[in-house]
Amino acid sequence: MDGTRLRRKVFHFDSPAEAYTADPAVVCCFDHRINLTVGKFLQRKAILHPDMIIVAGGAKTLAFSPQRF
Repeated sequence: MDGTRLRRKVFHFDSPAEAYTADPAVVCCFDHRINLTVGKFLQRKAILHPDMIIVAGGAKTLAFSPQRF
């Protein structure tokens, strides 16, 4: 190879250019077992367009120091 990297397009996505207004930010664990429950909870609270912050351990990751895990 001559040092250039070949890139392959995996998918195409067009994002609307207009301003986006989200509902609240939601911190959640990425454990797929709770996806349905989280979705139902957000729907019942009328949170239709959340900005999801998904991390290992969910909100406790932000609340405790690493030594407490």
